[in-house]
Amino acid sequence: MSRAQLIKPRSTTILARQLTAGSTNPLTVLVTGCTSGIGKALVEEFARLGHNVIGCGRRLENLKTVEKNVNANNPTGKHFFYQCDVGKYESVCELKEKVNSTGLKVDILIANAGISIKGGRLYEIDVSEFERIIQINITSVFYTFKAFVGDMVKESNEPNAPLKKIIGISSGLAHSTSPAAGPYSTTKVGVEYMCKSMAQLFYFEGNKNIISVPLAPGVVTSEMMTDTSVSIPTNKWSKTAVPFILNWDNSVNGSSQITPNAYSKEYQSTWIIPAGLPISTKVVSPSANDD
Repeated sequence: MSRAQLIKPRSTTILARQLTAGSTNPLTVLVTGCTSGIGKALVEEFARLGHNVIGCGRRLENLKTVEKNVNANNPTGKHFFYQCDVGKYESVCELKEKVNSTGLKVDILIANAGISIKGGRLYEIDVSEFERIIQINITSVFYTFKAFVGDMVKESNEPNAPLKKIIGISSGLAHSTSPAAGPYSTTKVGVEYMCKSMAQLFYFEGNKNIISVPLAPGVVTSEMMTDTSVSIPTNKWSKTAVPFILNWDNSVNGSSQITPNAYSKEYQSTWIIPAGLPISTKVVSPSANDD
């Protein structure tokens, strides 16, 4: 049985001081796919804690609703919302230009946008459906990283810059498999390894002020998970997830993280890849020769 290796949140006193400081010196958080589910919950909670939020999504009506609610409930922050189809690189580049026009520098980038498709036998999945989930769940994450990470790396070297955090939203199905969810698991493993590869890059380049982390959020109520008997409401989940993210330091760079208490121990016992798995700090060229 594999046990999750979680980074335990610091004491309530330390965490309260950190969040207070965050409100005084707000970070800027960019979340893709913020029109519903965990993306919506993330922008709402970061804003509630006094941070600047930038959100994007495809569905304009939903986006306007989120924007209205965030600004109404958090009038002191700087909050921006833009329509963007992260599955199209041109749209992501346009998003970057709009973000740059705000004058804000992204401190926490959360590549959250993703979809699921109807489950079934892998070899019977429609080709167009498989290509669609690859495009949104993997390629769009690459587009997001390509557009924003370069600037974040440069800014991480500026005097007094906060620790920059790049987060790819993974899944429990990146740690395990399901006979009916092969395409989804495939995409989330891709997110895990994109994040880990960048984390290795930062490590070997000696940049200790930027981290890349794959985060499996947990079983959270959303458009993908509608069974409320086994899932956590988004507003309850975000109260744990956001402080958890804010509490990370350089030691978690590249490690496979999960939101505390968001997956059952029984489910975690089936995982092939355990949570908390760190990056390798030794890179060896592939070889079949042990001589």
